[in-house]
Amino acid sequence: MSQRWITAMVVLFFVTSSLGEDGPLVETLLGKVRGYYKQSYGGRRFAAFEGIPYAKPPVNDLRFEDPVEAEPWTGIWNATTVYTCPQIAVWIPEPIGNEDCLYLNVYVPEDKLDDKSNLDVIVYIHGGGFMMGDPNYAGPEYLMDRNIVSLSINYRLSALGFLSTEDNIVPGNMGLKDQAIALRWIQKHIKGFGGNPNSVTIIGGSAGAICVHLHYFSPLSRGLFHRGISQAGTALAPWAIHKAPLKEAKRLGASLHCDNSSTRELVKCLKLKPVKQIIKNAIYSPIINGFPISPFSPVVEKESPSAFILDDPYKLLKSGNITDVPWLSGATTEEGILILSLLKFQYNDLNERWGIILPDLLNYEHTIAESDIVDVAHRIKTFYLNDNKVTEDNIQSVIKLFSDRYFHLDLDRSARLQANAAKSSVYSYIYGYRQVTNLDELYGVTKYYGVSHGSDTLFLYVVKFLGITLSKDKLSNSDERIKEFFLDIVTSFAKDGKPISKGITWEPVVYSGEFRYLFIHNDEIKMTSKNELAPVRFWQSLPLREYENSISVYKHDEL
Repeated sequence: MSQRWITAMVVLFFVTSSLGEDGPLVETLLGKVRGYYKQSYGGRRFAAFEGIPYAKPPVNDLRFEDPVEAEPWTGIWNATTVYTCPQIAVWIPEPIGNEDCLYLNVYVPEDKLDDKSNLDVIVYIHGGGFMMGDPNYAGPEYLMDRNIVSLSINYRLSALGFLSTEDNIVPGNMGLKDQAIALRWIQKHIKGFGGNPNSVTIIGGSAGAICVHLHYFSPLSRGLFHRGISQAGTALAPWAIHKAPLKEAKRLGASLHCDNSSTRELVKCLKLKPVKQIIKNAIYSPIINGFPISPFSPVVEKESPSAFILDDPYKLLKSGNITDVPWLSGATTEEGILILSLLKFQYNDLNERWGIILPDLLNYEHTIAESDIVDVAHRIKTFYLNDNKVTEDNIQSVIKLFSDRYFHLDLDRSARLQANAAKSSVYSYIYGYRQVTNLDELYGVTKYYGVSHGSDTLFLYVVKFLGITLSKDKLSNSDERIKEFFLDIVTSFAKDGKPISKGITWEPVVYSGEFRYLFIHNDEIKMTSKNELAPVRFWQSLPLREYENSISVYKHDEL
């Protein structure tokens, strides 16, 4: 580390900003950054700094390693380029992205770009099943009509971000550690962009929502954020923590002809493989195409100073070992449409191979004894489908099954447990508003089945996918109303941890009794409650080694 950097770290740095027509200029500890101007949804000009490095490029010897803070630069860094980490998906037939991708984006209203503005900071963590996604999918044009600083960050995905050998060779969670080091960057530098480092709210959808909640359990993230918002995902989701990461690492290595005699040799080989081969071979569907949705995902690490999470989130919630700051979590009414879309609405395979494919489809393949597979599949079919085959007539029951398993069960559990474990308030919502702008076209849905996964993000961010903007240039009156509601609750929550909108009294979740949540739908927005958000007792009755019944069922292979 240079003397220049050490000196800069121990003195109060002076930040200057320029609002000249050649683009806004900000000076940080690392060097000068030049951005450019964009226009918000409401016509307000804001400064955009896209592609600021927060860590060294994780390439060559740094592949699969913990992130390393970015080094200072000379001259002016032109922050006008968006970056995408390597990925492949159903919609992307060939790998895209660059391994040098650890950059973040900062957006601030033009008239607030001053180190004395002290605005609340909202940090977006994108979703994509830990396998794909991009912060550039969520444009800040709605948020920039409010007085906040908005950030979005890239983090490593797929095997590059979540491979684990279950030892100190590659402990795992590189993608989450990327996020943590980005949060440290914010503490050091956001003041110069008009942001308040003591008022940072992290928000994410789907896998990003899980990431947000996982930061509550990480010693690496403590003190780096002050509120969190999870939209469709919590740390207790069945796909949040990988139960057999070494098995997946060995499978990837074998597919690329790597030596599996030791984890050291395995990783040495993988570091030399072309990134496109790693990304392609990371996708693995042994039983049914598209599943599991997250072959590589967060893991519980062995104890070390750099570990992101050291125990199962359920155990940490039960023990109260969490960062005690306010949390807001929610989901849509028909989250399970996403799973049907990944199945491409092909019912025949479901009906013909129900007992075979269900463990992979519902993500319990590593938490069930082989002797229980047939019985559990039958019990689930009886409970949700009354033993009938899957048809268009009972498709809502199938959607409920997928919604419950992937999203609603863990929302109920997580919110209650966190309300019990923390002094800070926990708020929850269910989003059932049928909007003009929706994601059905993206999911390949030609018929209306309900409010699908991700719909609750459409009025916080201008959604862009593969260069196509899904949001409308001008919203309908009803959509405009919901947009303003979401902006109200998110910006008020980012200020003091209390979601406030005109005419709404939002009651926090409590541990026992009925599950309290705000119901957002077309007729009105109101508080309501249920005994349980999803059939928790039914799922607890199944012989799945999860949550309170959790034990290790995967016998780790010795390398």
